[in-house]
Order: sequence, then structure tokens, then C-alpha cells
Amino acid sequence: MKKIVVILLLLTSLSWGATNTWNAGANSTWNTAGSWSLGTVPNTGDDVVFDNTSDFNCILDAAPTNTIKSLTVDSTYDGVLDFSGETLDIDDSGSTGCSITGDSATIADTGSGGGIECDDSLIISGAPLPDGFTVTMNGTGNVSANVSANRADLVIDTSFTHTATATAYWDTFTMTAGGTYNPNGKDHNIAGNIIYTAGTVTISGKFIQTASGNLAWNSQPSSINQLEIQATATLTANVYFRNITLGASAVVNRSAGEYLIIFKPSDNWWTQNASAVVNTPVRYYSIASDSTGGGITLADQNLMVQRGIALTADGDIDIGTGSISSPNQSLSNAAFSLDMASYALTCQNIVIGPDSRAFDSTYDLGSGTHTITGSITAASGASGTLTLQLGSSSTTLTGILDGAAVGGGSTLTCVSDANGSHPQIHGGTVQDVSMPLDDEALDCTDNVTDGGSNVNAWMPGVVGVHSVIGGGMLGSGEAQ
Repeated sequence: MKKIVVILLLLTSLSWGATNTWNAGANSTWNTAGSWSLGTVPNTGDDVVFDNTSDFNCILDAAPTNTIKSLTVDSTYDGVLDFSGETLDIDDSGSTGCSITGDSATIADTGSGGGIECDDSLIISGAPLPDGFTVTMNGTGNVSANVSANRADLVIDTSFTHTATATAYWDTFTMTAGGTYNPNGKDHNIAGNIIYTAGTVTISGKFIQTASGNLAWNSQPSSINQLEIQATATLTANVYFRNITLGASAVVNRSAGEYLIIFKPSDNWWTQNASAVVNTPVRYYSIASDSTGGGITLADQNLMVQRGIALTADGDIDIGTGSISSPNQSLSNAAFSLDMASYALTCQNIVIGPDSRAFDSTYDLGSGTHTITGSITAASGASGTLTLQLGSSSTTLTGILDGAAVGGGSTLTCVSDANGSHPQIHGGTVQDVSMPLDDEALDCTDNVTDGGSNVNAWMPGVVGVHSVIGGGMLGSGEAQ
């Protein structure tokens, strides 16, 4: 009796938790016991291997009834492993997980819808996975898919941690569980949807949307380190990022009320090709002094500074009929400034100051040439010190430059460079603007309307003498 028990134990150890190699003598199916080296269909705990032992095709004719410990498709295997719409579960933490090499024809998925659920590491090299195939990572381990022709979807669905170990290529990227994904500084080329709704993503690497798809990344702590859009991205939720590049074919749309949100950006955070179109408003949150890195062009969308210290333009800002404002500043006891330097600003309205907080705000128009199709005003509830630094700028105005006190009690102080030049306003209405005597006066030219109560604002139409809207003369003998 003891001998029989020992024999049974030996037989069990040979068929359970061992290496089971595909050795079919003809094209066959996964569930054909005789096509495997152990003479049984792969069992739970088996390390499944496809190599040059047999180059005949294997078809998953039905969903495997057992999970396996690992899957290795070696580069020496010249057959085809066809998932045929079925899913293979690799479910033993601490194993080698899944390793697929080979060539472009090694993995097939007739009818599509097949996939791999992997509880450990996954390495794809040489053999791309087909379109419609899904890889679900539901354990802990590394992820590598450095095959540019890979067309599988990646789903991170785990409470544990996965780390990218190489440049990645996927059709879609989805993370919906509360675990951790570490891009590990690697580029992630995604030819479709990029959807993140839960969990933690380490802030590193770059996500590149290479083809049209949806985009959702509504998390401040896990904001995308670098985002590059090369096609049409449709926002289905807010998208937080630290740096963005918009390629020549980039179009950013939103499906409802979503925003592009720059959160704690790296310096030089905006790079935009002249052909890129942004149909989405932009919010900016920072705790440092930053430069835009380039010009910003929005298709009639608002640019809102929700939180910031100092923002300097590195290119023209053109937001069409959108407005620029700094509503509801959320950084405690901090002033904010926007410096246009020598660049142009085109927008509808400039609203200076937060809506309801006592924060100081300065908008510096520098030496640029600007077009404001609406008005320049103080925010309705602002109570800090609000300054419009006109510099030596030239601004075409359609609406009103209004320095009057508003709901919060703040007036808008207008100043300019004391360097012998003076800023110009073309068109619109100027009212309640008081320029300090030790600064250069505001030159109101070309059909400016006197709205009253101005000090040191030169009235147009007086030859030889610059008179002052709202009060006396600055001097004589100066050319208009």
C-alpha cells in the first residue's frame, strides 16, 4: 500500500506545478491533452512553454479551465498561438509571469476579444499582440511592451504595484483600481484612449497619445508628468498634467465641462505647434514661478489662473474670445503676477484679481502689442492690491479699461515704465484710471472715449499739447 501511495505522489508531482511544453505533432487545440509534454492540459501551477519542441499552431478552442503559473512563448517557436477570443489566466504571484517573444505572426486572436490576465510580470518583445486583445495586470510585477506594432489594450486592475521597465506601446491605457502604476521615466505610446480614474500613478515618464481617443486623468496627486497629444483627444474628465506638447495634428475637444489643468508644472510647460487646435479651457495651478515655455493658442477658450506665484509668457497668448482671469486663488497669503514680457496677448476680457480673496494681483503687459475685444477690469469681489502694469505696451481695446472700485473694494491701479516711453490705448473707453505722476502717462489714441474720472491719461486730438482726460495738462510742446 505504501508503494502505491508513493507512486501516486510521484505521478501527481509530475503533472502538477511542472513545466508543460507544447509538443503537438500537428495543428491542435489547447485542450488536447496529447499535445502537451506532460500528457495533460496545463494545470494550475504549470509553467507553460512554447518553443522549437513543436512549431505547430495552438488554438484556444475554449476558455482554459485552469489558471497557469507562467507562460513563455520563446523566439524559437515558429507556430501561432491563437487565443481565438479566449482569456488565459496567469495567476501565481512570484513567478516569471508572462514572456512573449517571436515575430509578428506568433500571437493571433481570431475573432478578437481574447486576452491575458497576469498576476505577475509581463514582457512582450518581438511578437506584438493583436488589435482587440486585452492585457489585464491584476497583481504585482514589471510591465514591458517595447514593440511598436503592439495593438493590445493595457488595463491596470490591482491594489498592488506594477512598474514599466521599457518604452511602452499600447492601443489603450486604462487604470481603474486603487493600486500603483510606476511609468518609471518611460515613454508610453498610446494609440487610443488614455483613461485613469483610480489608484496612484508615480509622476514620471511621458504619455503620448499617438492616435485619436478619449482622455481622462482627473487627479492632482497623480498628474501626468509629460503629456503629448498627436491626434484628436476628447476629454471625458478633467486632465491634470505638468507639461504638455501639442503636435501639428493635435485637436483637443471636451465632451461636456472638462478642463485641461496644469498642476504644479515643470518650467516651460506648454509647447504648441501652430496647427494644433485647443477647444478646451485651461486652468493653471502652481506654487512656484514658471514660464509658459512657448505661445498658447486656445480656440475662444478661457485661461484661468486658479493658483500661482508668477507666470511669465515665453510666446504670444491668443485665446480669441476667451478671457484671462485669476478667480478663487487657493494659495494662502500669496500674490500673483502675469508678465507678458514682449509677447502679444489676444483675448476678450482681462479680469484682474481673485473673485473673493484679499490677494494682490499684477498683470504686466510689458512691451507687447495686444488686442482686447472686451474689457480690462478688476474682479467683482477682489479686495487685494490690483495692478495693471501697462509698461510700454500698445493695446487695441474694444470695451472698457475700468479702474473703479468693485464689489470687494479694490481699485485697479495702472502704472507704466518710467523710461521715457508711454503705453498706448487704441479705441474703447477709459474711465477711473489714475496714473501715478512719477510714471509715464497713458496715451489714449485713436477714438478713445473718455469715461470720466481719469488722471494723467492723455486725450487724443490735441496737437502740440497733451491734455489730460479728467484733469489739466501734462505739458506742452510734445508731439501727439
